[in-house]
Amino acid sequence: MVLALGGYIACQLASAITASDEFNDVVLHNLALVAPSIMRQGMQTTQWQANRSFVIYGDQDELVSPASLAKFVQDRQLPHTVLTTGHFFHGKLVELRDALQQHTLP
Repeated sequence: MVLALGGYIACQLASAITASDEFNDVVLHNLALVAPSIMRQGMQTTQWQANRSFVIYGDQDELVSPASLAKFVQDRQLPHTVLTTGHFFHGKLVELRDALQQHTLP
């Protein structure tokens, strides 16, 4: 699970792995992006191949625009869960855990 800046870095790394012949034997699986910082440079055009990538974010996120996140997941047709919470999921760890379990496959 990666949050905000971590989500951005994970996407950039997944994109680099996908684009490189050096990592042909690497299979990305269950890439969980939790409130990813999608406004960072290059994020809107970042592409990656990961089985079961998904996004979880809060509808009251004060750092990453929920409307931008909704467009991000729609444009990429990513499975996602929107929780009633802010960026840091205060008091929502059980719901966050449940959403992670719902999207994660063995």
